[in-house]
Amino acid sequence: MMLTMYKKSLLSIAFAMAVSVTVFAQTSQTANLNITLSSVLSMTISGAEITVDFDDATKYSDGITSTVANHLTVTSNRPYTVSAIAGVVSGGSSLSPNDVKLTTVIGTGNAGNTTGLSYTSGTAIPTAASGASIDVVTATNSSWNGNAPSNTFDVTYLIGANGAFTNKTLASDNIIPVIYTVVAN
Repeated sequence: MMLTMYKKSLLSIAFAMAVSVTVFAQTSQTANLNITLSSVLSMTISGAEITVDFDDATKYSDGITSTVANHLTVTSNRPYTVSAIAGVVSGGSSLSPNDVKLTTVIGTGNAGNTTGLSYTSGTAIPTAASGASIDVVTATNSSWNGNAPSNTFDVTYLIGANGAFTNKTLASDNIIPVIYTVVAN
């Protein structure tokens, strides 16, 4: 009988331990991660000074093509649009920004996201007086590609084609500023 009581006591202790382990072995807590997502949008221009010289008949007839590799760099965590418009033209020749055509393509050094990009090709730069800029790059996605956050774009300028700069006053101080703007869509 003593042995039976002893077995029952051991069995009761083992059961109580099992129940207490089961009851206290599983607890859970919650950690709240408060996350703020902010807009990231920036643009840089490399090769901001482009100098061309109309010094022979072919250049006056065909214009001068100047391609600037990786000219624009955009970092955006949202879809975006890059637009261009001419600033105030200066110089003695009274040149028109409409005689400069822009073409954009993905940059030779691009590592960013290329999905959903569209570009302009051979589009004249509007004047500031018109008040309407042209979209030169439109992205339906962010610029991020894994850990590469930026898109780069090559820009080709076709300047003064089809004799556009003939019959102008000769001057070396002509400047057509091109103002680029990036906005999130």
